[in-house]
Amino acid sequence: MSQNLLALLKKDDFVQLINEMADEINTNLNNKEKEKYFESIALLYSFIENVLKWLVYANGLWTRSAKQISPKDVREIRNFCKKLNFFGAINVAYVDCLIDFKLYKRIHEIREERNMIIHKLWFFERRSDRRLLRKKLEKLARTANSLVKVLNRLTRRIGVDEIYEIAL
Repeated sequence: MSQNLLALLKKDDFVQLINEMADEINTNLNNKEKEKYFESIALLYSFIENVLKWLVYANGLWTRSAKQISPKDVREIRNFCKKLNFFGAINVAYVDCLIDFKLYKRIHEIREERNMIIHKLWFFERRSDRRLLRKKLEKLARTANSLVKVLNRLTRRIGVDEIYEIAL
């Protein structure tokens, strides 16, 4: 998922990929496909982190383009954003006013939870607790939806559909 998201070159592909992922998550939840909850959680962790990086990148290019922006500037901004970790992406998105404080705090909690689960999966005794996984999945889906709203807001502010053609 994350490689596909970052490699998108067309608006239709970008929007289609987001819609397909949302449909897959919603199908898993609506049909109570419990065996797919953990996979869907991992998918949303990846989606949230990569959309944040993309938002920072698109916003950085937009901000810098108010003045003359050179190909070197574009490369440097791109390299910076590609190297951002989840923690850094959340903080830059907040400082750049892409996300509000409430979403900032929610995403930080998600990042901490993700780190705990991924780095201590062998110790995570509740990984087979389907009710807990469903609650986590629903929380992640709400946060992902909030990020898609941020993406739409940024696109409207920039005012050009070519924003979707910017691949990180």
